[in-house]
Amino acid sequence: MEHFIIDTQTFSDLEIFTAKVGSSSIYDLFKHTRTLAARKRLITIMESPSNNLGDIILRRDAIKYFYDHQICLQIKNEEIDLVDFYLKSKFPAFKNNPLDALADYAKRNSSNDYYVIKTGQRYLIQLSRYLLEFIAQYNRESAPPYLHSIFDQITGIIVNGVLSKATLLDEKRLSFSDITRLDRALRGAEKENINLLLELVYELDIFENIALVAAAKDFSFPEFTTSAGIRLNIEGLFHPAIKNAVRNNMGWVSSRI
Repeated sequence: MEHFIIDTQTFSDLEIFTAKVGSSSIYDLFKHTRTLAARKRLITIMESPSNNLGDIILRRDAIKYFYDHQICLQIKNEEIDLVDFYLKSKFPAFKNNPLDALADYAKRNSSNDYYVIKTGQRYLIQLSRYLLEFIAQYNRESAPPYLHSIFDQITGIIVNGVLSKATLLDEKRLSFSDITRLDRALRGAEKENINLLLELVYELDIFENIALVAAAKDFSFPEFTTSAGIRLNIEGLFHPAIKNAVRNNMGWVSSRI
């Protein structure tokens, strides 16, 4: 997506972010994502807003789809955080040679490293299985293009990689060979794809959270025009941080481009 730069003073004037105790910022309003990683991703998005109308509409429609269908993601921060920690772990992956891998297993079996590997894989398999079910439920013709793109990417990563067969396993009873094979792939050849999978989940988390805030605060979704000139029309404008705020209508038209 295309972005433009906002200076620090403008961020402050618009109260996008604030360090003042007791004050309310736009970020404070939308920061309650299910995962901490999604919250960090939201900050990145807000720090680099898009000025491309097409991109803005794609993102708006994705959020509105969550809003219209009251979609609730069944994901847990502690599980996804451990998957991310597992993928970033620096301890060596299991060796490809069965005897060497068995020696690794014997050394790690009761260690924290082995717990991270085993639990990270279990949570990732559970997440992958859930995502396939979620996509099967919501990947309808009525879903907007941007969500179709996210769903297609997630599906491709899962069904075309090692997770395809892993989702058929009992993740609570993974064998030694299952764990070593998965570890070599997940922290090796497929690591980049799995990281992308998590990034896409964070984006879905953000969409859900914004949709929930919109429903709770009675927000509406903007409509855009590509006609010449500058035109703004707002009905029922209110400040979300003010209790029982009075709503106002406002409009502005300029023929200058």
